[in-house]
Amino acid sequence: MKRTIALLFACLMIVTTVPANVAAQSSDSIAFGIEYDYSNINADVESMIGLDLTEIFQEVMAAGDDAGIDLLIGRVTTGTTTIVFEQYDGDIATLDVDGTSTDFSTKITELTVRHGVLDDFAVNAEWDDSYAGIELTVGYDAEQLFNADVLYTEYFDANMDLHGMDMEMDIDAMIEYSVGISGELSGDGESLPFDVELKIGTSYEINNGLLEVRIDEPSP
Repeated sequence: MKRTIALLFACLMIVTTVPANVAAQSSDSIAFGIEYDYSNINADVESMIGLDLTEIFQEVMAAGDDAGIDLLIGRVTTGTTTIVFEQYDGDIATLDVDGTSTDFSTKITELTVRHGVLDDFAVNAEWDDSYAGIELTVGYDAEQLFNADVLYTEYFDANMDLHGMDMEMDIDAMIEYSVGISGELSGDGESLPFDVELKIGTSYEINNGLLEVRIDEPSP
């Protein structure tokens, strides 16, 4: 099974303070963000709903031992989600208004998203007696990647009426799932190995996306 880590929205996010110097453009800059580390997900699930996944896996493996099955269960989730917002006053911009070049003050809002998660789950079971035996491994992998950089610019006149806005964006998204089953059947001195894997995924990109809006009647 594939074992790669796609680092960098989902649930259980912990709000954190983001330093104001992140892409700061002026002393009036306002910045905040949220971040979650998925290596904490088992502990967070236990604290929220009272389910200890590690303990559950251990009980299942112990039940397998009682039935004469050598059973191993493992799960690892890694990755982070980070979302940062920042807003600040931009430079003076000149736009064409009814054929006249007009200066506008600008308000800039930046959105930065970095999300990447790899979730691995595997079960290995072995059983045999004097007549036959089986070894079976079932694995599941899920990869998620989402990165976004958005720059939103608003244009205001001297009365702080809104005349338009621009949005520039770059987005890169990918998701992939894979399931694999492998092992070996044995009996009467013969063995039959098998290995099957199913993989499905999709990806999406926006490069240098631009949306421009101009308002005929200024909006206060």
